[in-house]
Amino acid sequence: LTSGSALLGQTQILTEGWVRLYGTNLRHSDYATSLAVAANGDIVVTGMSENSEGVRKWATLKYNRSGDALWARSIDVVPHLDDIGRFVAIAKDGSIFSCGDIRIDYGFYQVTSDILVIRYDEAGSEMWRHEIGAGNEQNDNSTAMVVDDRGNVVIAGITAISTGNSDIVLSKFDISGNLLWSRNYNEFNGADYIKNLAVAPNGTCYAVG
Repeated sequence: LTSGSALLGQTQILTEGWVRLYGTNLRHSDYATSLAVAANGDIVVTGMSENSEGVRKWATLKYNRSGDALWARSIDVVPHLDDIGRFVAIAKDGSIFSCGDIRIDYGFYQVTSDILVIRYDEAGSEMWRHEIGAGNEQNDNSTAMVVDDRGNVVIAGITAISTGNSDIVLSKFDISGNLLWSRNYNEFNGADYIKNLAVAPNGTCYAVG
C-alpha cells in the first residue's frame, strides 16, 4: 500500500508519502483486491492473506491517512478453505462494507463458493453479515458492489447453473442488514456476468455486464 502526492507544474513529480506491507515473510500468498478512502483520509483495503499453515483468509485492513495501522480483521470460514475479500466500500457514516467469496464443503468432495457481505463500524467491530447462495450447492461468486448515500448496499454476483453457464444474481441490503430484494437473471442462457454497478441519487441502481 503506497501513498503519494503530485506537484503540479511543467513536470509532475510523484512524492512517495509512505509504504505499508501486510502479511508474513514466509513464501505464502498475500494480495489486495480493492481499496476505499474515507472522507477523513482513512484507507480500507481488502484481499487475501495466507498464514503459516497455508490457510488463505479474507483480510480487511484499515489505516489512517498517515499510514498507521488502525485494525485488521480476518475471515476464515469453516472448513478453512480459500476465503477472499473482493470489494470494499465506505458509507457516509464511516461504516465499512466488505464483500467476498467463501468456500463451502458439502461433503463427498463437493466444494463450492458462496458470496458473503459484512458490515463493520469505524472501529472494526462486525455489525452484521449475510451469505448469498447459502445451501444451493452451486458456485456463487461476487462480481461488483456499490453503497448508496443511505448506506444501502447492492451486491452483484454470478451463480453456476447445471448447463455449465452462469446466471446473474443481484441483492440489496439496507444499512441494518435487512434484505430489501434479490433478483436472478438468465437473459440468453449463456454465461451472464455483471461487471460494474452504480447508484443514482434517487436510489436507482444500474448494472452493466
